[in-house]
Amino acid sequence: MPSDLVRLTQTIAQMIAPVVGLQAIIPRIENLAHAIENKRDASDGIALLYEGQAVPYRTHWENLFEFAPLAFGVVNSKGRLVSFNEAYCRLFGFSSKQLRTTQLADLVHEADLGRFTELNRQLLSGEVESVEFVGKRITRKGSPILTRSHAWTVRRRPSRKPEYAAAVVQRLATEEEFAIGFERCADKLSK
Repeated sequence: MPSDLVRLTQTIAQMIAPVVGLQAIIPRIENLAHAIENKRDASDGIALLYEGQAVPYRTHWENLFEFAPLAFGVVNSKGRLVSFNEAYCRLFGFSSKQLRTTQLADLVHEADLGRFTELNRQLLSGEVESVEFVGKRITRKGSPILTRSHAWTVRRRPSRKPEYAAAVVQRLATEEEFAIGFERCADKLSK
């Protein structure tokens, strides 16, 4: 029969065994904690590095689509463009200075002007909340292009009438342009 001292030693060994196992894990836990802390320090360092160069986040509604790849514009109740992005300028070929001095209706082909004017009247009077317009728009070169506009009302404060209308505009191919593009693709595929 084991002596009391041997039993005490065995009991202590059994009690210490889990702790010894944990002691082997402690260096790995410390390494993991250092790695997490280093990443946190690195992200703070990166944030500090770009702090003076970052584009500030603006919450003003006019600037929401400034860098969007889709043409986006806002007109006031008088039909004047008050905000638009660079994609809008590129689509129609006008500079921002030129667009700021023109009425939106001046950019619509005369054949589609009546329909365009009526849709905008309905939108800005609050009769409808959104409209879609497909028609020809004038470019800086003078040649019209076919576009689709999705426009909606903008109310900065609850009121009876909308103060602005916002729209996303995209160019559409005419049947002739589509046929030419299809022929080009077919030629390239046949080669």
